[in-house]
Amino acid sequence: MTNKGGLSYQMMQALQAIFKPGYSRHEDKQHGRNRYVIRSIGTMQSMVADVHEFARFIRRQWPEVSEIEEVEPAMAQAFIEELIRRERSGGRLGRVMASLRKLDRACRVTGLFEKDAPSLLPYKSDGGLGGFHSEPRPVVFSPEQAEQIIAWINSIDPLSARVLQVMRKTGLRIREAVYLRAQDIETNTCLVTLEGNVNHTKGGRPRQVHIPTEEKDFLAEMKALGEENPTGHIFHDRGSLPDRVREQVRKACSALDVHCWVPTVSARPSPSRIINTELPRVQVMIRPYWTHPISWATIARKSPARAMCRPRIARSRSLTIHLYGLGVE
Repeated sequence: MTNKGGLSYQMMQALQAIFKPGYSRHEDKQHGRNRYVIRSIGTMQSMVADVHEFARFIRRQWPEVSEIEEVEPAMAQAFIEELIRRERSGGRLGRVMASLRKLDRACRVTGLFEKDAPSLLPYKSDGGLGGFHSEPRPVVFSPEQAEQIIAWINSIDPLSARVLQVMRKTGLRIREAVYLRAQDIETNTCLVTLEGNVNHTKGGRPRQVHIPTEEKDFLAEMKALGEENPTGHIFHDRGSLPDRVREQVRKACSALDVHCWVPTVSARPSPSRIINTELPRVQVMIRPYWTHPISWATIARKSPARAMCRPRIARSRSLTIHLYGLGVE
């Protein structure tokens, strides 16, 4: 270890140089600015964990390397090959590669790497590795199971059951449902408008959700609840409510003997789409799109509550897939 600290610490310090929280990454992408800046606290935490593992790998394989300036592209390539050999998932590999490329950019911004130095991990177009994606593993609660779970939770925690009903009838993610406001609901057109960070959408991206007309009365009921709240929100205790709902779903699955895909450690939810074969049709349309890869069915493992939601459009970096008849999270 040098007076600069350990290699892992040096990498973390480099990432902190491009960590600028408090703004929307979605708006940055819209306006073509701050491409290499880290906005999300969660992203920063994930990338710090990835470069820490990278630093430990370097210490095992190249114990003489103690400073970040001595890190070479061959080391990053060997690290990715080691993860492939250990059969890490495609989503995990993609995230680690993104972390190493962000580290490369941070080192250039801080002057640790020369601007004309070879890239730490080149893109495929430059002779490096291509992207990796998680394989789809569809899992879903049947409509009967979903109703049983909600009914069981309603008997002990009506508030959590109401969140699940909002998710099931609108297809919103759990945080989107928890932060839904009366002003976001248009009952006449059965339209829910999410403004982005205010509604805790993924990546801060605004969007509109069209709700089936048969749910008009339910939307009116939710809107009335929000209008009674000074902030306009339908739910109170929004900070802790998502974890509370997830825990209730776990308990319900255990009590009802329903298989529940939940990891043993907590993890930040990420979206996936889960096919419900009992609904009338499944239509798939594939075309290029610009957003990031989606890890299908991860939420069924991490947050089973989302497996009871209505369909939405699923998007990935290479595909846009319109699915009708899905459960969601």
